[in-house]
Parts: sequence; C-alpha cells; structure tokens
Amino acid sequence: MELSEPTTILAKCAWCGTEIDPAYVGPCPNCGRSGKIASVGLSASLKVSGSLAWEHRREYLLTNKKLLASVVCITILSPLLGLYVTGFLGLALGVASGLVTLVIGLFAVMKVREITRGSG
Repeated sequence: MELSEPTTILAKCAWCGTEIDPAYVGPCPNCGRSGKIASVGLSASLKVSGSLAWEHRREYLLTNKKLLASVVCITILSPLLGLYVTGFLGLALGVASGLVTLVIGLFAVMKVREITRGSG
C-alpha cells in the first residue's frame, strides 16, 4: 500500500467551530477558549493481484489382455512342467518360468496417472 503526502490539514476551535490555522497555538481568537480539533485528509492507493492454479489427476489401471493371458498360462503350466522334468533341469526351468512371468506381469498391468495443470 502506498501512502501519499497529506492532502488537507484543517483545524477549528473545539468550542465555537471557527476555522483557525493548524500551526496556531493559544486560545481561540473568536471565543477565547482553549481547544482545537485538527483533521488530516490522506489518500492511499492499494494494488491487489491474485492468481488461480488448478490440477486435475486421473489414475487408472491399463491392462494388456494378451500379456495377462500369457502370465496366467505360464502360471498354470509351470507346475505341470515340474511334474515331468525332475532334478536340476526342473529347478532351472521353474526359476526361469518364474522370472519370465514376473517380467511379463510387470507389463501386463500398468498404473497410469494423467495430470493436467492450468491457471485461470
């Protein structure tokens, strides 16, 4: 807020209302009583500004049906593979199918977050 210099300074007798000089000291020249009322007029300017910002978020799961179906098939078929292949080879195939299923599963279902920002 900016304050300017006083624009008007007025003084008057507190008893009779006669206008007197604001710098005058002493009793009223009209009624002889002591007391003065002074008023000062000021002007000020105020600058106001504002802003508005908004954000819209949308979150959802995006599924790839082919990859999801392959994860389900590998999950069902890998224990059956373990019935036929025994020993170290069966262990290696089980771990490999688990890793393949993990990697494919990461791409089968994804969380998507869309963020739109603006101001107005």
